[in-house]
Amino acid sequence: MTAERRHTLIRWIVTIAVVGGVAGLDLWSKRWVEGNLATPRHLLPVTAPASASGMTVGDVVRTRFPDLDDGTLRGSMWRLLPQVALDPGDPVFELESSRNLEAVGFFVFDPGREKRFARRIERNDAWMMERALQRDQPGLGLQEARRQVRESLSRVSVAEYLKSRLPHVSDDEAAEIARTSLHPIPPDGAGVDPSAMAAPGQTYLVGEREIVFIPGFFDFSYAENPAGAFSMLSELDEGLRRAIFFTLSLVALVAVGWLLVRPPANGWLPILALGGIMGGAIGNLVDRIFLTYVVDFIHNYYRDWHWPRYNVADIGISVGVILLVLVTAFAPQEKGKDAPDGKAARGRKPSKS
Repeated sequence: MTAERRHTLIRWIVTIAVVGGVAGLDLWSKRWVEGNLATPRHLLPVTAPASASGMTVGDVVRTRFPDLDDGTLRGSMWRLLPQVALDPGDPVFELESSRNLEAVGFFVFDPGREKRFARRIERNDAWMMERALQRDQPGLGLQEARRQVRESLSRVSVAEYLKSRLPHVSDDEAAEIARTSLHPIPPDGAGVDPSAMAAPGQTYLVGEREIVFIPGFFDFSYAENPAGAFSMLSELDEGLRRAIFFTLSLVALVAVGWLLVRPPANGWLPILALGGIMGGAIGNLVDRIFLTYVVDFIHNYYRDWHWPRYNVADIGISVGVILLVLVTAFAPQEKGKDAPDGKAARGRKPSKS
């Protein structure tokens, strides 16, 4: 193997390692925070063991999350009620009459996956639509607004409702959730105090957990970003937004791939920068394909100033772009072959000997 071929092989090995390292670390970290960080809409389940007699709910939670005291848990814990079996075609906003089920929403686990976290989805469309109708039509009475809204919502099935709240699930998965994975939230909310005695075998949901590294400046806290950086294009229709980001991601990957074949400057730094950009783009693209949103969790802030949450992929892309710009800007220019100062001698007559 010639020296040139050996150098090319090493360059591609390093490139693949950087791309795989950034993408792999990004995807692993996102899956880790899904099961370890909580918000009121992204909740972590903790089940009381059979030996929980004499333990409080807070004690049970601390067997998994020792950092959560009762003060943090108070007001952010719920009891997981037994699941209800609904037909996917049931009218979701008529459950009170058709199924004798009163629920302000549901706790839902993703189908086919270990129950690492639950999502809270609301059933408050009627209230929101009534207010919107009265705002758009000032003379419309409340009773007429309710009649119009009820007529409009009477055709919405459970499966359609789930698809609107969980766009990452397929039609078959939405039907499976309707039959096997809906845990109702009663009108009283199913809240529980951490000082209450735990019931053996009962599952409790934790709705607040973040990991603070530097108080007042740096923590890990969970967020879902269906838009782009800094909520770019957040006002667009979800389907259109997904198509735009998917297309842009593919274009960016092709462009970075071309630059990897023909680096804009010599040396290892451009290769490392391009590898970081491609690895980050792949990590975020995987989330958009399978989840329809990107998981962000790195949070920098100071008092009332908050930098938008980001992830490992964003770091790889940002650092890669900055490094690539600097390397390209300060790369030494190739000198011409005809003169030492890089400028070819033009019109110069050969000297006579």
